[in-house]
Amino acid sequence: FMPKYADEDDATLDAGIALFTVGSLIFTFAPIWNISRTLQLRKLKKIHPTSFYTELCIGFAYIIGSALFVVGSILFLPTYYAQSADEAVGCFIAGSAFFLLATIITSIVSLVRKIRRFVMSAGSKDDINRSGIYDVNDQNSGKAGLKEAIVPMGAPRSS
Repeated sequence: FMPKYADEDDATLDAGIALFTVGSLIFTFAPIWNISRTLQLRKLKKIHPTSFYTELCIGFAYIIGSALFVVGSILFLPTYYAQSADEAVGCFIAGSAFFLLATIITSIVSLVRKIRRFVMSAGSKDDINRSGIYDVNDQNSGKAGLKEAIVPMGAPRSS
């Protein structure tokens, strides 16, 4: 997409745009797969409604972002490319915003799950020492507060 190379070699520009378009199309397959898997889990009643809607939002955000990248790539083709590439650049910016939205939702959901695990595991009386502080290094306890939220139960623990 760099104009200095486009002026010298049209084949390089066309190949770059074609590869970027194919790559953007490939990015749509993973969220489509995740959405179909989520729909199957809902049909089997093995997914919580909150997780169901969260997965759908994340999947559609990735699909829309990928679609905008495909459209932006096509608008960069020499057939459509004019002096101004505002439409193509706008598609890339909007697509990036959808990718960012999906990532933010994923991060928030992950953080909430870790906090919930920490709160649930911190309530165990076995983890409280005499001073009332949770002992995150207690190997004898089945739950270990914050450490358990980060390292799953049953996973090897290093000192």
